[in-house]
Amino acid sequence: MSDAQLEVVPGEAPGNYILRGDIDLHTAPQVAEISTRRNGTIILDFTDVGFIDSIGVWALVNLVRGPDGGTLVIKNPSSNVKRTLDLVGLADAPGIVVD
Repeated sequence: MSDAQLEVVPGEAPGNYILRGDIDLHTAPQVAEISTRRNGTIILDFTDVGFIDSIGVWALVNLVRGPDGGTLVIKNPSSNVKRTLDLVGLADAPGIVVD
């Protein structure tokens, strides 16, 4: 069983969320739930995200591939997380901005 934990906290503005922890097989469903609460642009603050795996990346992509479309902005990824996002080409995906 994984020790990974993820906290998803709504930010001050609608569509803004602060994520804290790791995004992996066990915590990706929490990311997927954001899609049911969105409209238009979703901004995720990754300042306190230490790790993301392929399932986590898949959950992010699905936020903008759902029936409502939209734009996903990932702000402040750590160098480790940014490297993973760069390796999979997430910043080049339609509707996704890595800031």
